[in-house]
Amino acid sequence: MNYAADSLVFTALDMNEAPVHLPCPLEFEVVKSFDSPAHSFEGIFPCTRAYPELFQISVFAGSTKIFDGMIDEQSVTENDQGRQIKLLARSVGAVLLDNEALPQLYQSVSLTQIFNNHIRPYGYHSLVADTDPSFDRYQILKGVSEWEAFSNFFRNTAHGNAFIDENNNVVCRTKEPVGTIHTFSNREISAQHYTNLKITNNRYSPITRFVIRDNNGAYSYAYDNKLTNELRLKRRRYLVPSVEYTLSSNGGSIDAALRIRRSMLGKLVITLTCPEMLVSGVCDRVNLDTGLEQYKNLFVQQVRYKLAASGVTTTLTLLNNDYV
Repeated sequence: MNYAADSLVFTALDMNEAPVHLPCPLEFEVVKSFDSPAHSFEGIFPCTRAYPELFQISVFAGSTKIFDGMIDEQSVTENDQGRQIKLLARSVGAVLLDNEALPQLYQSVSLTQIFNNHIRPYGYHSLVADTDPSFDRYQILKGVSEWEAFSNFFRNTAHGNAFIDENNNVVCRTKEPVGTIHTFSNREISAQHYTNLKITNNRYSPITRFVIRDNNGAYSYAYDNKLTNELRLKRRRYLVPSVEYTLSSNGGSIDAALRIRRSMLGKLVITLTCPEMLVSGVCDRVNLDTGLEQYKNLFVQQVRYKLAASGVTTTLTLLNNDYV
């Protein structure tokens, strides 16, 4: 469903939790990314009154919530363009990025235990997971955020991805939900039309070989990208496996396989922009017909809503679903 700019409602809360209704912004941008628990908001509003300190803002398009989060920065400027107030905010998942996890070495630990120790204390009570995988050893290094400690555990044990859904459930799936399927084409009347399209083949992204250090300290074995010859690339890296992979003689191959898959995820990147606000979520899928090429089942990695002088637009970043 598409929404025009005049259907958007911006409401903030002051420090007493009293609602403060904001005028239609001069500019705004909302960014939602699959690989981050924190969505971001930036808005510039005309400022015709003195505003109190604000701590939260929500954005609705009709009855659909587009953004809800805590304000990081509130600033007022005045120049020849008039007086303006600018708000920067992130969704509540930002608390999982802003807090550092306690460096430690876990013994015989499960996903549920990592969730209880690193995610639940920040107000997240619902873990939706197919299984409860575990590691005999799992190390959290200094400088790792609470979210990284948790999401890395699930990725390394179950080879899947952790994300926070629109209802603030922490979801761990080896196969991401499909969500809504969107069809884009400027040639089909019934399809969603786009105003701008960019298809990028990032040949710098794929890693073709990892040479892996064994438990004796020697780089004695390797893991190769199966598409190395097809890609006509040679990009080698040396890998010291994470501690959870060192209990077996070839455990580093699992670590290398996951890293190669992530490197392939960045090879094909498609961005397309459509007019007005298309309500879409990360994990949605896109079928795209450019007239010259057809792409099926592309993964929506990022959604960007933007209001500028030209009006409201939605930009989707699409990746190859085979490597998510």
